[in-house]
Amino acid sequence: MSGELIVTSPLPQFMQEAQVWGIEDLGRYIVLPRVKVVQRQSSSEILRDHDPGDVIVVPQTFLIASVEMDGDGRPLNHGEPFRFVPLFFYAEWCTWNPYELKGSLPAIRERSLDPASALAEKARTPSKRFEPCPESASGKQCQNVEHLNFVISLVGDNPLAGTPLVISFCRAEHYAGSTFAALIKMRKAPLFGCQFEAATRHRTNAKGNWFGIDVSNPAKESGVAFFVEDQETFERYRSLHDELKQAHRDMAICVDYESHPETADTVAEQAGS
Repeated sequence: MSGELIVTSPLPQFMQEAQVWGIEDLGRYIVLPRVKVVQRQSSSEILRDHDPGDVIVVPQTFLIASVEMDGDGRPLNHGEPFRFVPLFFYAEWCTWNPYELKGSLPAIRERSLDPASALAEKARTPSKRFEPCPESASGKQCQNVEHLNFVISLVGDNPLAGTPLVISFCRAEHYAGSTFAALIKMRKAPLFGCQFEAATRHRTNAKGNWFGIDVSNPAKESGVAFFVEDQETFERYRSLHDELKQAHRDMAICVDYESHPETADTVAEQAGS
């Protein structure tokens, strides 16, 4: 896949005529970096360099957009906007182990890309979303979760532009993902030919408060059009879309949900950021 998160340099002269060995199987698996919103409950490692409301990429912790500050340097309830093109959409279903058992159990117990799977059915059924964790002596529960995954490419001068990233909406943010999906459908255009704007917003409910991502049409002052206007760029996005679609068919696409999942089980019914 194009757009890796690395800095390239010229190939040494002695390698230029060599056969490319050892990479035959690497293209069979695509592990996507994940867009994460920093929360008050995030790890000290993240909070050392970022503020609640910042949008970063994990596991690399690169900054995409900062939370906005007031005149006294205090964080506001919203972040700076960033723009992107959605390349591909798919749902995934995961069983999350209790957060309290972090360290003794993996964060994710089971995952499936099959919409007809028993796991998908449980995640879609409110009465089946929680079930006892066999390893928990205190009766903690596992949660079956539907993730709405949008693979995106940033637009603009961000150094990550062109790198496929995934925004995953689940739990308390599932509604925001559904709203974004409806916005895409209203365009009546190829998914990868549309451009959108997003920013973090502070949310609150009876269980807590957190920052989530709201997606909207690009603001007029952004200078970003609703649609990709360059055919060459459009064809490049089409190629990425086709590659991702094939990887999904091959069950070879994977999101790194487990890097910095610390807020997933502690904020507003596991806000999933």
